[in-house]
Amino acid sequence: MPHLPHINIDRISFWLGFFSALLVVYFYSRIQRWFPGWKTFFQNWIEQLRTHWVFRVEIKLRDIIFSRAQKEHLAISICSLDEIIIPPELLIPPQSESSTSGAPTITIKEQAIPFLPDYPELSSQFNLETISPFRAIKACNRVIICGQAGYGKSVCLAYIASMIAKRSEITGDLSQYLPLFLNCRDFIWEENHSSTSIQQVFETFIQSLPQNIQKDSKRVLDNFLKNEHIIFLLDGMDELSPDEFQSCSGFISRLLNELPNLSIVTTATPQFLGGLIELGFEPFPIACWNQTKKANFIEKWLDLLSPRIIEQSQNTIDLTIFSTWLKSHSLFHSPLEWTMLILAAVTGNPFQSTKTQILQTYLAPILRKANLGKYAKSLIEGGLDSQASQRPTPLTPDSQAIDLGVIRQNLDGSYNFRCPVFTGFFASRQYDSSITPDFKDIQFNPAFEQLGFMPAKDQIDHQFFNTLSVNEINKQPQLLSSLRWLREYPENHPARVAALRKMVGWLHDESINLITRTKIITAFFIINDTSTGLLFRQISKSKAEAVRYLSLLGLGAIGDDSTLVEIQRLLRDESTLVRDTACLALQSLNSPASRKSLQQVFEHGDEDQQFAAAEVLAVAEKFGHDALLEGLKNENLLIRRAAVHGLAQIHQDWATKKLEEVSISDGQWVVRDLAAQYVAAHKSNQFPSISRPVESSRTPWLIEYASTQGITISPATPSDDLLGKIIIDGPDELRPKAYLQIARYSKISTALTIIANNPAATINHSDLVNYCLWLLSARNVNDLKYS
Repeated sequence: MPHLPHINIDRISFWLGFFSALLVVYFYSRIQRWFPGWKTFFQNWIEQLRTHWVFRVEIKLRDIIFSRAQKEHLAISICSLDEIIIPPELLIPPQSESSTSGAPTITIKEQAIPFLPDYPELSSQFNLETISPFRAIKACNRVIICGQAGYGKSVCLAYIASMIAKRSEITGDLSQYLPLFLNCRDFIWEENHSSTSIQQVFETFIQSLPQNIQKDSKRVLDNFLKNEHIIFLLDGMDELSPDEFQSCSGFISRLLNELPNLSIVTTATPQFLGGLIELGFEPFPIACWNQTKKANFIEKWLDLLSPRIIEQSQNTIDLTIFSTWLKSHSLFHSPLEWTMLILAAVTGNPFQSTKTQILQTYLAPILRKANLGKYAKSLIEGGLDSQASQRPTPLTPDSQAIDLGVIRQNLDGSYNFRCPVFTGFFASRQYDSSITPDFKDIQFNPAFEQLGFMPAKDQIDHQFFNTLSVNEINKQPQLLSSLRWLREYPENHPARVAALRKMVGWLHDESINLITRTKIITAFFIINDTSTGLLFRQISKSKAEAVRYLSLLGLGAIGDDSTLVEIQRLLRDESTLVRDTACLALQSLNSPASRKSLQQVFEHGDEDQQFAAAEVLAVAEKFGHDALLEGLKNENLLIRRAAVHGLAQIHQDWATKKLEEVSISDGQWVVRDLAAQYVAAHKSNQFPSISRPVESSRTPWLIEYASTQGITISPATPSDDLLGKIIIDGPDELRPKAYLQIARYSKISTALTIIANNPAATINHSDLVNYCLWLLSARNVNDLKYS
């Protein structure tokens, strides 16, 4: 080709290529006519390969999340979480919604046992209605799991992540979700203008994954996010100082602005919930262990450790005797303490009663590690000083501390304490001089724990407890949390004895409201004093109805068989409240004599007592269930009604089926009607009912009521006056909703004035009002000043 002198093309090759291309085009057109779906077939095939690969990446992600979650517990070097987990349950907060079925929505147990989010130890001993964390998430997708340090909040998050990651049936629809399980120390939550908040979370999570799946993991995460099937599990907020907590809350706020429907579960202490309440989070206190759960936990551990114990030739422990002794141990301990107790006891260490003694025994191999104490002290000092410019010195890894579960590794490779209990314990060992706790320290969980350990070293100013007055408790009820520290004093210490005497006086002081006195009874139970049982027996003979009622709460909590005589005597009390509570107290004894007494109440008590006994029988498993089924056959109408009420508390298919039979076959209309109401409630899933209030400007019932009053609600218009009007003289059905609304979204000082000064509050909705006052105090404890 003369115009392309530097390119030589062979003519034969050119024409062969030309005709080959024509043949390809020809056959392509013919194949399209002969096999019209081939293109779609290959496209689908390629898409299937891509989907299969993405699915394999998802499986890998779930395996990684499950594996990490299984290591989030104290005994990481011995077993996985699944081997020793007692499935956590949450207490149900008071709700504003009522059942439309006509069935009773508040049980006698709920009327007698108050909801105490900051002192849940008492209600857990009476088997109050609980909810699984999965159902809580489905009911309100912004959940706070709150509780004291060592009560299992982190384990609960790990359990949620594990079950969802492996698509367990117990998670229901949540099995289709992907759990992102992170600790707030894993990433930087300050605002980053170069990326969205969810991108910050994704980047942190992806960087921790194996490099070969990082790129595809981003695609998987984006796909789940697009379908709104991400659950963000954020652990560690209970370990943050108030300033850090509010900063992290700001990150969550930005995250929710980007993704309003994102499900988030986090942790906090009852002392401080910060700005999470205003963001629409619902706090669920984690339920403490009762005697049954404690026994199950002990059995799991002994089954796991027995092969190791038997292999030790020098071991002289009789496991049967040891198991019986542990289960009969009546002192209260948190799950963390029980774990340390068991692991220490099976190695031959003496059984301890105080938290300080337990930790000293369990952590003996690393008590002399100076770096742990210095790091703990720097964490607390930095958290209490908001102006602190220096960050704590990074914690040096220690193999013994890792094996004992004291420290955990973050995704960025750094280390920190696994639980504020350890932070407070090691920090307390760094102080030699006496200090007086400041009220603000109660907001900061590690500092609260540190102060709790100092009585054991006689480093708490004794005057702190001596100067606690009724007026201070009424103004600042969270000061009651400091009563937990009395447990760490030696039993005959003058400060402990003086404080316990003062607490006895408070129980009889009618100027202190009943809710506060119930917390004091709970504090007696937690302190583990050997004289507690005798005290409860003595005050059970009081002339004051409230004191006799309080004594039964204490007797039921300690579950001592020797208290049966006192409980049986109060079954005949002149007060309905006392008689019902005595019936509920019988359940904790779980002895042949107490079961016989309970059976007699069920068959021969008054109507209220029969209902109370039926509620107790509902949680008594085989014995109780058999008694209820027999009650359905009884000729006595009242016994059959009570049996129906008891079966309604059992949320299982067989119980619902039995209620359906009764609603058709019973000979009395009043029994059939009650059974039908409960069946309707069961089928409509109203047991339990959880509702989460939203901001006033988006609340349908409030907007509707405002329109009847000629008022327009908008985001720029405060609704405090309208809510106050509803609480004072509004419709009865709206008043509970107004309580929750004003406690969450109104100015704290305004809400306190309206709620605490409303006389009807303590009469008609005392449990709900107490809950609202707790919400207000936990939103910002520094603003909590009311009488």
